[in-house]
Amino acid sequence: MLKFEVNFNYFSSYENDEDNYSTDVIETFEVESLDQLLGILGLIDDDDLFDMDFDDSEGINFDAESDMIESGRNVIWIKDEHGKIVWSDKTC
Repeated sequence: MLKFEVNFNYFSSYENDEDNYSTDVIETFEVESLDQLLGILGLIDDDDLFDMDFDDSEGINFDAESDMIESGRNVIWIKDEHGKIVWSDKTC
């Protein structure tokens, strides 16, 4: 198994822009290959691997006074077990 670190940006948008919130969170994944991880994250087209069910509470502003419009997460970069960036949103 290979280990990868994934830097996610969790975010939420609200009717009042002052309530908008985002934070970066790094999570570790153990998978058979980079392609498997890319499939799980939905970064390549592979319906057999795709699994985007995640807890978005990291990016929610629980103190917001306006209604939430959306929440989600974006992948910023992926590093291999040697610390090398093997995927970045800047390269897509």
